[in-house]
Amino acid sequence: MPIGGQYPYDFHQEQKSNKTFARYFDLEVSHRFFCSGREAFRWILSQTKITPDPLLMPDYGCWSALAPVLEKEKIPFELYSVDKNFKPVCVPEQLKKAGALSLVKYFGLVDHSAFAAFAKEINPDITIILDNVPALYDLRGAGKASPWADWQYYSLRKWIAVPDGGLAVSMRGPVEQEDDIALAPYPYEAPWQEAAQMKFDYLFRDKTMNETHAARFWDLYKTAESMIKEQSGGISALSARLIDTFPLADFAKIRRKNFLTLQKNWPSDASEIKPCFTALGPEDVPQYFVIAMPEKIRDSLQQYLFDQEIYPPVHWPEWNGYGAPLARTLLSLPIDQRYTGDDMHRVLGAIQKFAAGQGA
Repeated sequence: MPIGGQYPYDFHQEQKSNKTFARYFDLEVSHRFFCSGREAFRWILSQTKITPDPLLMPDYGCWSALAPVLEKEKIPFELYSVDKNFKPVCVPEQLKKAGALSLVKYFGLVDHSAFAAFAKEINPDITIILDNVPALYDLRGAGKASPWADWQYYSLRKWIAVPDGGLAVSMRGPVEQEDDIALAPYPYEAPWQEAAQMKFDYLFRDKTMNETHAARFWDLYKTAESMIKEQSGGISALSARLIDTFPLADFAKIRRKNFLTLQKNWPSDASEIKPCFTALGPEDVPQYFVIAMPEKIRDSLQQYLFDQEIYPPVHWPEWNGYGAPLARTLLSLPIDQRYTGDDMHRVLGAIQKFAAGQGA
C-alpha cells in the first residue's frame, strides 16, 4: 500500500454525521469556517489593523499559500529567520516596530509561548497570529493550548479526507459566523470527489490502477488543487458534512502511536538522517515525523522512498524567491491515521537500506 499522498474516501459507504467536530474541539462562537487556511489567514488580516506597521513573517513557511495573500492585500511585511530547532530568531528592533507577528506551530510540536511572552514584553500592542495549519489538534478547547495568540488559523484538508476547509479562531471573543458555509458547490468538489473515490477503490477494492487510470487520477487531483488556490468564501457544504463523520480522537491516537514507533525504532546506523523531534508531550498530535539530513542527499532519499511507494513531502519548497534554506534539508514522513505499525516498519526498513547504500 502506498504511504502518503491524497486521502481516499468511499462515497459509496459514507459515514453518517454524528456532529463530532464542534463537540470534540469544544467550538462555540469564537471561530469562523473558510474554504482554506489561506482564506482564513486573509480574513484575519482584514480584521487586524496592521498597516502601516509591518507584519513579521517567518522565512520558513508555506509561501506558495501566504505570499499571494500578502501581495494581494498589500500587507507590508518583514521576514525573520527560523533556526534548526524551528524557533524564531527575531531581534527586539523588529518586534518594536511591528504591527503583528506570525508564528507557525511547526508540525504540531513547536511551542512558541516563551517567545510570544518576549514579543509582548517588547511590544505590548503587537498582534500575534498563530499559523496552526500544521497543528489541527491545537483546536481542542477552541485553541486554549495557545491562549497568548490573538488569532489562530487552521486547515482541515491537511489532516482529514475533505476537499477544503479552513478555520479562523479569535482568542479575543466572538466573531461573526454568517455565511461561513457555501450555499453552492465549488468547482473543485467534483474532481476531488472522483479522485478520492478512485484512490479508495484502488487501495481497498483491488481495482486496477493502470496508466490510463493513474493519468486520470492525477489530472483530477491537480485540477482540484489548482482550483482551490483561487477560491474564496466559506467551507463547502460537502466538507462541512464530512468533518462530522470522522473519529478524531482515534485519529490522534494513531498519529501518536506511529510517531513513537518511528522514534523508538529509528535505525542507529542512519547517522546522517536524524529525527527532528525525539519526544511527544502528553497532548501533542504530530502532523508528520520530520527528518533532517545533509542537503546533498535529501533529493536522492526522497526519490528512493518514492520508488518504494513512500511519498514524503517537502515542507516547504522555495516559491518565487521566498523560502528558507532549512527546507532543503528536511523530509516529512507520513504517520497519519491511514497507516499501521507495519507501515511504519516498512518506512524504517527503507531508511535503513538507503543509509547502508549511502554509507550514512
